Amino acid sequence: MARWTNVLENQSQTNIYFDEPTNACWFATVDGDIQQFRVLGQKFRRFGSGWQDAVAVLPSTDGLHLFLVVSYGDILVVKREDGDRIQASVLLSTGVTVVAATRLLNNDLLVLDDAGQVYRVVFSARTSDLFTTVAGAKMLTADEASGELLLCVPDLTSQVYRFSLNDGSSVSEPFDVAANVVALCVPPPGKNGVVVCDDIGNVFLEDWSGAVDPFTFNIPDGRSLSCWHSLVIAAASSSLTLIEWGQDVELLPVSAGPDPLVPAGWAPIFVDYASAGLNHEDVEWSVDEGPLAATISVARPVSGKFEHRIIAGIGTPEFHITARLRSTASVVATRQFRVVRVWPDTEVGPPLATMGPQRVYARGAKWGGGPVGPQNISTHPAPENLRIAVAVFRLRDSKSSVNGLQRVADLTADVDGPGQSVRRYYEEVSYRATPVSSNPAHPKGTTVTLLGGSAFGPIDIDYAWGDLFKPTNPKKPWAPWYPKADTWDILGGEFSSFLIRQSLVEVVTKKSDSFVLTVLPGTDGPYAVGDKEWPAQWTWGFAGDSQIYWKGKSSATFKRIASVVLPAALPMRHPEPWPADGFMTAIAHELGHSLGLPDLYGGVGNLAELTDRFMYNWDLMANDVPLPHFSLPNRMQLGWIHPDWIEVCDFGQNPAGRTVSLQAMETLTRSGPLAGRKAGIEVRIREGWNYYFEFRQIQAGAIGDQKLNPSNVIVGTDLYTAPSDKALLEFEGVPGVRPPILLLPMDVDDDGPLLNKVNQDYKESDVTNPDRMNDFTLTRKGNAIFGEADPNTVEVQIDYQGAYRPELQIRPALGNGDFKSPDINLDGPAGPNVAVKGKTNTIKIKVHNRGSKAADSVQVKVQWLPFTTAPGPWMPLTTPPVQAIPAHDVREFIVQWTLPPSVQVGGIEAEHFCVRADVDRYIDPKDPAGSEIVVYNNWAQSNFSTDATGHGSPSERKSTAVSATNLLRVRVMHRTLIEQTSEYFRTYVDHAWRRLGPRQTDVTQVSYESLAGDPLHDRDFQIAFREAQDRGLVNDLTARTFVMPERVFCGPQERWGVQLQVHAGLRTFVREISARGELVSGLILAGDDARPEVVTGGNVRLVGYPIRRPEEQIMTDGQVDAIGEFRLIIPSELLWDASRETVMVTVFYHGTARFIPCRSREVPLRAG
Repeated sequence: MARWTNVLENQSQTNIYFDEPTNACWFATVDGDIQQFRVLGQKFRRFGSGWQDAVAVLPSTDGLHLFLVVSYGDILVVKREDGDRIQASVLLSTGVTVVAATRLLNNDLLVLDDAGQVYRVVFSARTSDLFTTVAGAKMLTADEASGELLLCVPDLTSQVYRFSLNDGSSVSEPFDVAANVVALCVPPPGKNGVVVCDDIGNVFLEDWSGAVDPFTFNIPDGRSLSCWHSLVIAAASSSLTLIEWGQDVELLPVSAGPDPLVPAGWAPIFVDYASAGLNHEDVEWSVDEGPLAATISVARPVSGKFEHRIIAGIGTPEFHITARLRSTASVVATRQFRVVRVWPDTEVGPPLATMGPQRVYARGAKWGGGPVGPQNISTHPAPENLRIAVAVFRLRDSKSSVNGLQRVADLTADVDGPGQSVRRYYEEVSYRATPVSSNPAHPKGTTVTLLGGSAFGPIDIDYAWGDLFKPTNPKKPWAPWYPKADTWDILGGEFSSFLIRQSLVEVVTKKSDSFVLTVLPGTDGPYAVGDKEWPAQWTWGFAGDSQIYWKGKSSATFKRIASVVLPAALPMRHPEPWPADGFMTAIAHELGHSLGLPDLYGGVGNLAELTDRFMYNWDLMANDVPLPHFSLPNRMQLGWIHPDWIEVCDFGQNPAGRTVSLQAMETLTRSGPLAGRKAGIEVRIREGWNYYFEFRQIQAGAIGDQKLNPSNVIVGTDLYTAPSDKALLEFEGVPGVRPPILLLPMDVDDDGPLLNKVNQDYKESDVTNPDRMNDFTLTRKGNAIFGEADPNTVEVQIDYQGAYRPELQIRPALGNGDFKSPDINLDGPAGPNVAVKGKTNTIKIKVHNRGSKAADSVQVKVQWLPFTTAPGPWMPLTTPPVQAIPAHDVREFIVQWTLPPSVQVGGIEAEHFCVRADVDRYIDPKDPAGSEIVVYNNWAQSNFSTDATGHGSPSERKSTAVSATNLLRVRVMHRTLIEQTSEYFRTYVDHAWRRLGPRQTDVTQVSYESLAGDPLHDRDFQIAFREAQDRGLVNDLTARTFVMPERVFCGPQERWGVQLQVHAGLRTFVREISARGELVSGLILAGDDARPEVVTGGNVRLVGYPIRRPEEQIMTDGQVDAIGEFRLIIPSELLWDASRETVMVTVFYHGTARFIPCRSREVPLRAG
């Protein structure tokens, strides 16, 4: 019997009431505290005080309030997060002495008084009417599954009375229970009758035929019962106990907790095969309700202990797993698990599993181009056809008078109507609506397809407003509510279920690139509960991603896609309704987030100097209301601009001045600008930092760019995409608090970034940008002449003025899924770019001098951390010697890095690491005016992350710690987004998100495994593994941290990420190793110890060191022959050391496409 007991600090004076949305029992203690006991984590939490006379604590179904029923008959209400008695207000007074109360799913209360009378309290009508009466009744419970109210009259033989919940009529004769009942609750699913606890603590179920269920247990001094599916919660005077109903089969010991799961969530089960005298291969696992309800991973951690994992599916709130002997089919173990619809923890997200290819945001080159072509081309390319599905949801108990059907029609027209629509906007801004180019390499543009041909809805879903949203400012009557952390997944799941019911999976769900999840308002205006006012219930628009699903061929298939949560309408009495096209422009903006674009408007944490530089009406991501086009940098990043259309001014490569004819962006076609013209100009500041100039002009008959002010203008923008300490430290936040695209600052003659007159110029200088490498001037000339003046073309003159200085650079990692700098590499015992704990690894750093002047004394500093997606404090390494770097040259710096044998972060062992290199700003001691100016490209970070998961049967499961630190000055949610490329791997995170305070660090455990040996997918894996022998099965796995600063931006802000190249291969081990004389030899085998096969090739590396000086490693390489043997000649330096002291040697096998790496045990080198 699975049983968990928790100590009560204060005795409960009320019955316990289980509330599923909070996953918790609620009660009041004898000293008047409101207490919650949450099943998840088995945690107690205090919510208020002053309730010594409480009879029941009943959470309201609105997700926001608590009802307190007190002994003298009043029913009070209080906000959940502010539950002190002084904050409560009286909703209704029954005028009776109350002994018990419960709440129904429709939010009505049933109140039992000391005369046995039951009153039904209907808050919507403010009524309390007599419902039924049983003299002597002291207890009640509502069995809503069977539609019955149960009243109990306790005695030596107690009587249970049954009444209809519809009208209070009697259902049957009184039912005798041969015990003095002190508590009762409804039966577990699939059973009828009543569960009771008698006066000596025996808990049993008696059905209505009088049969007693064979499963019973004892709770000494039991006082109250409640249940959640098959989990019974029993309160005694000093304890609260959870018991799984029914006797589990426990011939094979299995340990699992009572924590709930979410769809695609996972929970560990620990199995002790050895104590049962079994091998893991003797046992077959299954889910009683079928693989749609849940699946089981039988992979095992590298440590060797058997931790299997249960992954929840869809459609089943409770499921059961069974272990059977393969030889006889006899059952040796059973357990049960439950799935919640609302994740109850508001601070830490649920564990989630990811299987199969997952890509939420398109991945291209982060900058692209290189030294000749423009950067920022197709960094996150938009698809040719952006396929979206739109849902309109109506929540439970909605009081709004908005016409839902009309809003469905309106939103359909907003997306794909004949007038101004999202589809027409994207076709216009991407040039999709223009003729096809004769050049197949030219961009194709983007259209938007509304899947299903219409928005869907209104879809009624059984969630309260408070389940999904939280108020931004309760004191402002029209302040919007923001989505909670799991709202995207809840709405994405509800839409998925709707599409399954409508048989639209193939034509909508599987084809969707993005969901637009709109929610009708819950009220027409501000409203009151008791004497407390609440803002009108409506949500602001936020972009994110949601988990969607469908029924796969063998189990539930989960996929994560970009999604938007939006209001379907504003409340009817809203004093500032959106303009007629407000929803169309909002959807267009939010879909920009789905395509990977961040917000460009200002927010908390911005410096005052940026105020005049926000893009405002020059980019849709800055302000959607005037419906501007995307700016040139965003068009480039979305892949709508061909590199040939951009004039690149990299003065370090070509200092010549030039004249350029710019064509108005609005007049381009898929063939690009006309001959002799350009779409824009890129001025290279450094890697990942560029200026752009484009010509904007209002065009009659267009949808976007109709409110440009001024029009006929050259717009200069500053695009910063590389990671930067400047963004992290100076702006107190993530890259994005300084928006990646800004208008250029005012220049020295105040012409600024908007040039709408002849001879206006933008002049870059030390004053304009102290970090600049080169001075230049861009001057607007007259309209270009092509036979006659063309209002859609303008000429500009670009002149360069050089700077004689060094410029030191380390190329940063590209990001966007690639988190390794090309200039930071590692070599060590396990081969290139694989860090080995307990050994010395060699870090090699290339530093470039891109300037025109030599740097005579360059200093590099190196630091490291365990895997991080949002860095905090780094740990320093020994500083390498200084070097001189000539102009336009490169030098390599080398650092030895000895990793400790164990590295833990937050109690989790780290297996992968990040290295950061910084170059000190170069100061010329002879000529300070010639010192380096650009210093923010003098650092880079690399992740060292190649790994492999071995399998014989089943797969290994490996884990590592990944840290993230909140550098914002406010508390925000950090989300970990897992993306991967292979269908033959599964990845886990122990929590999907966490709210972090300023400077607080979170540690996420990321685990990964192949599907080798998987009960459902092993056959497909083995076929793919055989077919991939030459190249191997590889999973490109990334974990990226996104910040959701709710009061700053309406879209997620990416911090950074980590990347793993995970190879699947046969598990290997060094069966024997001999180190004697001048030779180290051994045999490498693969598979299981019982049925090994020889490894047929690959490289090995011998690592030796004097036992008293382990940092003095000496290495030599060799190969494994066709029969798995290796022979390595010991280097003379090691032989010399061995002649004087003990030398230890280890052999590292580097693996192949078929066989994963391994290492031998350490052995002493013995004399020959």
